[in-house]
Amino acid sequence: AQNYGRIVVTTSSTGLYGNFGQANYGAAKLGLVGMMNTLKIEGAKNDVQISGVQNSTSATTATSAYSAITVIAGNLTVQTSTFYNNNIVELYIGDYSYGAAISVTSTSSTLTLSNCFFTDNGLIGGSLVSDLKGGAIYLNTSSSLVATACSFAGNYVYAHCSGGSGYAYGGAIALAGANTV
Repeated sequence: AQNYGRIVVTTSSTGLYGNFGQANYGAAKLGLVGMMNTLKIEGAKNDVQISGVQNSTSATTATSAYSAITVIAGNLTVQTSTFYNNNIVELYIGDYSYGAAISVTSTSSTLTLSNCFFTDNGLIGGSLVSDLKGGAIYLNTSSSLVATACSFAGNYVYAHCSGGSGYAYGGAIALAGANTV
């Protein structure tokens, strides 16, 4: 046995947020998250690391829009990549969006970026949208970001909150709680 390994599990936003008429698909994709979390615990003794990503691109009027990549558990390393023009547009009351390019929704995860370019990624909120964080990247509580030779240009958060209250943070990167950068 080599006592080392890296596994990346790709799932769907339907498993986390649901989608009308796709109960069976959503259950299968959420099952992958449970399997991944179990393997993360079991693999730790042999230095096997499990990461989960949810791939999706969308401009939506749903309650929550999805990032191009969402880390739902574990760590993620991205090398020599360009994230260009990932945009999320929210229209309804109570909507929220985090990180158009990359969103780390799990806690205590590490996002490692090397030679990555983030250009023109952003969040746009309509009237009464409640929460927009991180035009390019969002990190949840107690997560870490390690970035080497990365560039951020033209990333934005724009909230038009006429008659309501809304929050817009971090044109390029937004951090929630105690994070390490």
